[in-house]
Amino acid sequence: MPDDDDISIDAPLTTAEMITPEATPEEVAEAVADEHQATVAELHGDLEYWRNKANNLNNRTQIKQVGRNLVFCILSVPMIYGGEVVGVMTLTNKVKQEEDSDQLVLDTLGRFGEDDEQLLLGLADNAAVNLHKARLYSESITDRLTGLYNARHFEARLDGCIQHTVTTEDPLSLAVTDIDHFKKFNDTYGHQAGDFVLTKTAQLLRDMVRDNSLDAAFRYGGEEFCMLLPATPISAAAAVLEEYRRKVEDAEFQYEGQALKVTVSVGLAVCPTDGDTRTILFEAADKAMYASKEGGRNQVSLIHGGEPRPFQAAEES
Repeated sequence: MPDDDDISIDAPLTTAEMITPEATPEEVAEAVADEHQATVAELHGDLEYWRNKANNLNNRTQIKQVGRNLVFCILSVPMIYGGEVVGVMTLTNKVKQEEDSDQLVLDTLGRFGEDDEQLLLGLADNAAVNLHKARLYSESITDRLTGLYNARHFEARLDGCIQHTVTTEDPLSLAVTDIDHFKKFNDTYGHQAGDFVLTKTAQLLRDMVRDNSLDAAFRYGGEEFCMLLPATPISAAAAVLEEYRRKVEDAEFQYEGQALKVTVSVGLAVCPTDGDTRTILFEAADKAMYASKEGGRNQVSLIHGGEPRPFQAAEES
């Protein structure tokens, strides 16, 4: 029987030689591309081999050390779902319990065995299924064109935020925005240009989501977007949306040699002052948005004293 340190690996995918706990995603990708030169398609015909033979490397001298922590042994298995390799699950280094102590310490002589392989294969199968479910859920709440959350998720999220606001009395601001004269824009430049501008305008709105906040941006339908700003008074929310309006106004979207420009009209309402149900609050914000359009477009309006007013006028009063 050979010693553990004499064990070598002949599997076609040896990510163990490059992947350590400190490796970056780029290093992992480089390891797979450069070291193994295998594609997912090449693996499809040999999935049973992968399910039954984990990638186990127990000789430290054969492990390329690319992180700060030494790796004495490594065990990697593929995550497979629907006939495709969707990821890799890796364990590095064994631990042991110190004598007369509950503390776990690094076992530099420890090696991964068959029990470890079977355990990791089972975990990888479960993880692949859960990853697939997470991706399906993400797709179900995301607008394909813009990448923003979709209308169905907006309604569910709004209901939850309102319930939280009614309980805590933290203000919840809702913004409704619409691209001005968008039908005319599509008639002039074509629907493909319109879709391009929609995605760029949506990106600008997504960029307004504040760090360390619960803000969220949505495509409600057509050229209409929404933004939820929890725990935010309407004046602060209006300042955020005014910045968004200015960025859209200043932007030039380059499309097939043309510099395209649009503007947006924005309406804001706050819960619970302007409504404590989804329907009433949305109608208030929508009313403010149409006031922006009727006031000349390319502006932000908010409900103030029960009626929509331009953002600047409301600030001055």
